[in-house]
Amino acid sequence: MTAIQHEEHSFPLCFKPKRLALRRRERKPKIEVTHLILWFVTWFVFTNYFCSLWKAFTRSSFRQFASYKNPEVELLKTQFPVHIGKTRESIYHPGFLLSLQENLNVIYADREIPRKLEVPHFWDPSAFGPSGPRAFLVSNDKDLITPGEATQIGSYHDGRETIFAAVASYRDSRCLSTVEDLYSRARYPDRIRIAIVDQRKGDDEACRRSVEECEKDPHLPYCMYRHLIDYIEYNSELMVGPTFARHLTHRMYRGEYFALQIDSHVRFVVDWDEDIIGQWKRTGNEMAVISTYLNNFTEHNIHPQTHKNLNPKLSMMCKSSFDGGGETKHLKFDSQPTAKPQAGGVPMMQPFWAAGFSFARGHFILQVPYDQYLPMVFQGEEISMTVRAWTYGYDFYAPMRNMAFHMYASPQKGRVSKKTNNENLFTENEVMYPGAKLAAYKRLNAIIGITTSSNEEFYKLEIDEYGLGKVRSPEDFYRIFGINPESNSIEPGLCDFVRKRMQTQFEPNLRFDRMGVDYSKIRFEYKAPKRVDAPLNPAEVVKLRATLQQKTGGGRL
Repeated sequence: MTAIQHEEHSFPLCFKPKRLALRRRERKPKIEVTHLILWFVTWFVFTNYFCSLWKAFTRSSFRQFASYKNPEVELLKTQFPVHIGKTRESIYHPGFLLSLQENLNVIYADREIPRKLEVPHFWDPSAFGPSGPRAFLVSNDKDLITPGEATQIGSYHDGRETIFAAVASYRDSRCLSTVEDLYSRARYPDRIRIAIVDQRKGDDEACRRSVEECEKDPHLPYCMYRHLIDYIEYNSELMVGPTFARHLTHRMYRGEYFALQIDSHVRFVVDWDEDIIGQWKRTGNEMAVISTYLNNFTEHNIHPQTHKNLNPKLSMMCKSSFDGGGETKHLKFDSQPTAKPQAGGVPMMQPFWAAGFSFARGHFILQVPYDQYLPMVFQGEEISMTVRAWTYGYDFYAPMRNMAFHMYASPQKGRVSKKTNNENLFTENEVMYPGAKLAAYKRLNAIIGITTSSNEEFYKLEIDEYGLGKVRSPEDFYRIFGINPESNSIEPGLCDFVRKRMQTQFEPNLRFDRMGVDYSKIRFEYKAPKRVDAPLNPAEVVKLRATLQQKTGGGRL
């Protein structure tokens, strides 16, 4: 009875263990189609993820690791100042190179054409390998530099980041006072190295002091810091505009941490160096470039005793238009609106870059050097540098405060105007380089993707060195900021968007490693808001007509 009870409690009457075991052995595993798809997708995602990691490691991380272990790279960071030396490189003069040769032969019929020009070498320390620092930063596919690569560029002095200041002067009597003011108003002038390209003719005042002057008064600012200044002089007749002159200053860069570019007629506020570095750091963006059209220098903008800034308003780079006609038509930046900053203690993002004041990391010059082959280009230099730098991953910001002011009024004229009243301009040399300006604008527009009447054929020498990056495309730049490069038209009202919404809309897409804004996540295309006219109030119309009739003496409207 006990055994029977145990059997009843162990298995139900319908349960047959032997037959169940046989069924289990005979049943084949059933593979669902959805499971197969899920497995394939998982395998594909993880394979691509690890392949991308491996590619990143082999492309840059290995180079970074090597540079970390390379004592020569670390030694470069302690070397300041580093000067250009006396050795020069012979290059083809871009003005003569792009000129119409038959016309050139007529102009220079009685003398030899100086087709070569002696210029400084680009910075090329052997610590970065046989291809130099730019190849270290820019791989074959020209993708975005990494934080590790960026940290390899930049020297220090007494534990502080160094500053390279580029000044190109064309027959400007105010250049020397600009250089001395830059040093006098800095908190730490010993960390600033200035590169001067002085374009002079005859008895033009030089942008330096002579040995005799410094021996007579060694306390003059130029004399006190002459060991930090590199000066190179050229006959102004051989110079072909600010684009080429600033290209020469970029050749004089020697590994400083920051790179500043200014015009040759600027006045600074006290402690400007600490202020601009602090503002740059507030962006939280390694690829930030602080740039603006400086406000006019007057006695009301800088305190005469304390030298502090008195002007709360700043300009923002957001207004542009097409200028010129035919093959020289180009995009230029207009006078910019000024207002008090609205970003709440940080520099405000803006779409454009200004040549008169630019402050960025030193690798900006290494990646985006001025194009050597743009003679006689003035207005187009800024859109060229803007688009090229943007495609390399750089972002532009307006400053939080004024650090400097521009001397728009010529001292001879004694008045303020919107344009610099210099008596001497590089355009006085244009007749000596027939056809160079046309060829330069064709090259400029073709590189940055702006369509003109005929820019299919253009001068292509060193197009990789002075072309576009591949972090972003120029097409995205034009689309995002409302520019149509084919029809040469611009959506109006961009400044209103920049002032009110660009910061809050774009800044959240800053990469987690601080290497610029990730525009691949931004699906935005600026379009001018449509105007909606409010319906007229009949009573207001009657009232308005009565007012006008009263002002016109009861006459008929």
